[in-house]
Amino acid sequence: MKRAAAGIGLMWASLMLGACSFAPQHPAGWTPDSDTGEAQPPPPSDIPAEAPAGTPAPPDATPKGEPKSALGNPDSYTALGQTYHVLPDSAGFSERGYASWYGPTFQGKKTSSGERYDMYKMTAAHRTLPIPCYARVTNLENGKSIVVRINDRGPFKRGRVLDLSYAAACRLDMVQDGQALVQIDVVNSDGSPTQLAAAGTAEDTPAPAATVSGRFLQAGTFQDAINAVTLREKLLQLGVQMVELRSDMHDGRYVYRVLVGPFADNTTLENTRGVLAGLQLSAIPVDN
Repeated sequence: MKRAAAGIGLMWASLMLGACSFAPQHPAGWTPDSDTGEAQPPPPSDIPAEAPAGTPAPPDATPKGEPKSALGNPDSYTALGQTYHVLPDSAGFSERGYASWYGPTFQGKKTSSGERYDMYKMTAAHRTLPIPCYARVTNLENGKSIVVRINDRGPFKRGRVLDLSYAAACRLDMVQDGQALVQIDVVNSDGSPTQLAAAGTAEDTPAPAATVSGRFLQAGTFQDAINAVTLREKLLQLGVQMVELRSDMHDGRYVYRVLVGPFADNTTLENTRGVLAGLQLSAIPVDN
């Protein structure tokens, strides 16, 4: 699998956060994964030593409006025998799952966007988000949060939703463990969360009922992430908005859910449910 992140930039030979040193040497023990050929994080004992105290950490990526890359945004593509459908836009995208990181093995190589990977920049790889876009990534295991620029494709190992650059992984304090449970939320060019208007509302909609916090319509549940992404894309193309993808672990396996919402009241929820029914799509209310 090809990797890489935004091209030029300073190579901070001693840049550091937590237990991370940004030394460009290839760490001993960095070996390909037997299933995918992807580079895997080395054991903790082989991670470079700490840099001098007080060395600044790399700042978040700065969101800005950018056109879609001429590369990396086909309607669909195939990797390791699986076909993935690239989303037409990133608005309202939210996802939860495990993130990993990639570094020295891919340093300087081309990303899917055509840019050169720089492990010291705040970038990431995602299978289906448009390239480029920006997302806030929160490590749910320690609460740390960063903003990265999505400019590459991957990861293609089952059970992962995001591959972070070495710098981004250091900021989230996950280099030692190699992976972490994260929340991904796409952000606008000003850094604010993306939002879409609720579908199916009309001028004569009755006054809102009592607020129901965190109510969604569940449009589908899948064991295959590709099917979940396909349904989300179909909903967006049909004009349904506020669509989220979520991944949860059940009985040792990931389940991918397609949710519409959240809705502030039951009236709007039922109106949207009626719109979905008119599109021959069933949905059930859920609280989360």
